[in-house]
Amino acid sequence: WYLNPPIPAMYLEVATPLIDEITNKESISSTKAMTHDIVELSRFLMEVGVYDLRLSGEMPSSVACAAILVAMNHLHISTRTVNKWLSLTLKHSSYKTDRCIPR
Repeated sequence: WYLNPPIPAMYLEVATPLIDEITNKESISSTKAMTHDIVELSRFLMEVGVYDLRLSGEMPSSVACAAILVAMNHLHISTRTVNKWLSLTLKHSSYKTDRCIPR
């Protein structure tokens, strides 16, 4: 039982196998290391985001999704992989497409 409200880190735990699956399908060399880098950078960004008041009103899953997208962008993940992540996220969530467009 979780007595605390959901936090972005919980969504990241759920998303980690999906990230691993996408990087495996894309045949990215050293996929475990790449998945680890994406997850750790996302976790760091979410922790830093705690201090940003603009993020306090956002859904935790939105913060996690944004952190994953920023991490993928920072690590120069291919556009094809990022688009697969976006399509998978949009398919299984209630996000609007305008909220998940990388800027």
